[in-house]
Amino acid sequence: MINGALNNLPYGGLIHLAGNTTFFTYNPINITGSLSNQPYWIIEGEGREVNSTVIQANNPGFDTIIISNAARFTLRDMRINGSTSGRAIYASAGGVAPNSFIYSQFDNLWVQTPTTVSGTQNGVMYLVNPFQSGFRNIYVAGSPTSWVARLENDRTLNYGNNHFQGLCAQNSAYAGAGCHCLSLASTGSSTIMNQNTFEHVQCVPPSSSVGPVGIYLGPGAQHNWFYGFDCEMGTNGIVIECASTSSNPCFDNHFFGGYGTCITSNCIQTDANTYGCTFNKLCLGIVGTYSTGNVIADGNSYTSAIPNVYEDIIMIGGGGSAPAINGTTRPIFRGIGGIGAGRYFENYGTSTQSGNGSKTAFTITHNLVGKPFYANATNAIAGLPAISSIVPGATALTVNYASAPASGTNNVVLNWYARF
Repeated sequence: MINGALNNLPYGGLIHLAGNTTFFTYNPINITGSLSNQPYWIIEGEGREVNSTVIQANNPGFDTIIISNAARFTLRDMRINGSTSGRAIYASAGGVAPNSFIYSQFDNLWVQTPTTVSGTQNGVMYLVNPFQSGFRNIYVAGSPTSWVARLENDRTLNYGNNHFQGLCAQNSAYAGAGCHCLSLASTGSSTIMNQNTFEHVQCVPPSSSVGPVGIYLGPGAQHNWFYGFDCEMGTNGIVIECASTSSNPCFDNHFFGGYGTCITSNCIQTDANTYGCTFNKLCLGIVGTYSTGNVIADGNSYTSAIPNVYEDIIMIGGGGSAPAINGTTRPIFRGIGGIGAGRYFENYGTSTQSGNGSKTAFTITHNLVGKPFYANATNAIAGLPAISSIVPGATALTVNYASAPASGTNNVVLNWYARF
């Protein structure tokens, strides 16, 4: 019925779907444009609640809505339900035009696939090559294998320039392990998904979800802005992950304001090819006791690249053996605090230990938030051998002597200093 109406709709035409009604679809609803003629359509309902306007896939083998060929439209005020194997919205690059839609508006939508069973589809709202369009008040949920909401570029051209105002992307406990709530990436070797703006993103899957990622920036995610987020992740979940390649790095993405927690894993995790990103005015923490995860794990080692910058960040959470911050070579940290008792950015003291006549290496726990960028130690008493090296680690300093101190009790005394 809806496809028939679209086929006969004039330029600028409107389809109004009644409220308190469920429209069952046995084939995908196709919203398509063309290179030569660009109709603009409006498809609207009377609200997105259960008892309002609902479009329900009735065939598990099909997507509910397929958008393609540079379509231009407004889709608003309705609930769109997919099936266990079909996506609720799929924007395809399979048309003549490389972008699936342009100059379009998605407004006040509830987009969902079943949340009480595991789905076999790779996404709930999967948008390939979207361009210069707006999204407002969008809720997306389901149990897919890979991601809940996905923006992807699969061509040799760069796509993006979309604006989101209020996006909630949430996977259920039945989603695939490591399912991303929101994902931006390019599948091309050097093209980018860029210049998208997000105003408040919420990703709060159930705590029983395994390995979810709140905001995932993959290869080619560049020049994107996030203003406010709430990502409270499940077991082994990551709040923000940047994972890219040397040929298509993750570059120049910015996060301003947000709250993120995870369980046992890292809150922010960047790889070797992520650089030039900023994280500002965030509250981050690991729920309970962290033993393996870091609040910030910066892996940037990109050759000749500018560092990632972390500024005005409050860290919360329990105590544990893992450092709060783990940066390999290039991050910049400014104005970071918290993480509970015994975690410092600068620390010093006197360590008293006992020699046994053969031991040459002595360790000193420094209680810093991460591996020191500067450390020093000196003998506090006479008669000790010369110190040959001081090796800073994530949780302790290792002081190496040129020869073993004599055997004795409390006869190795060191003054030490460490700074993150």
